[in-house]
Amino acid sequence: FPFLKNRRRSESRDKACFGYAERGGEGGAASNGCPKGGVVKYQYNMITFNNLPSELQSEQPLLKPWLKELIRQHGFTPGDIAYFFCNDDELLKINLQFLQHDTYTDIITFDYRDGNIVAGEIHISEQRVRDNATEMQNLPLEEFLRVVAHGVLHLCGFKDKTAKEASEMRCQEEAAISLFKKLKIR
Repeated sequence: FPFLKNRRRSESRDKACFGYAERGGEGGAASNGCPKGGVVKYQYNMITFNNLPSELQSEQPLLKPWLKELIRQHGFTPGDIAYFFCNDDELLKINLQFLQHDTYTDIITFDYRDGNIVAGEIHISEQRVRDNATEMQNLPLEEFLRVVAHGVLHLCGFKDKTAKEASEMRCQEEAAISLFKKLKIR
């Protein structure tokens, strides 16, 4: 996984700078993993999408402003956030390597927040999101929006391990989807 452990994206490639060596943490959100003495730089305030699924293609112009507004509503400043859409097997490998979980999941979030600046990597399994949409009888677009927001909500400090935390996370996801719909109407 060239975008994970010991990775540094160059300015010339995508104008984002991550240089984190180690990751750890519980569940779907890993803790800040900047190496000792490392400096976190947030010069570009970029949100990037890699392998954006077809369900989100037509919504792409609205995704970045929506996520930035969502972050601001929770009292944070948007930093560099990279979304990577992949398949189940790729996400399982990441889950095993960095979280030591041998289970399929829809999302893994690596939190690089630095004080008030929200930054990180968010990896999403397209297959799992589509399967969840079918199982929950949701539209695929809405399920993708839910999971995209879910990652940012983790970066804003929301957890989902206990029943109470999961309930709050669901409320925040619904509010995020409502915000997206409001922005779309404008």
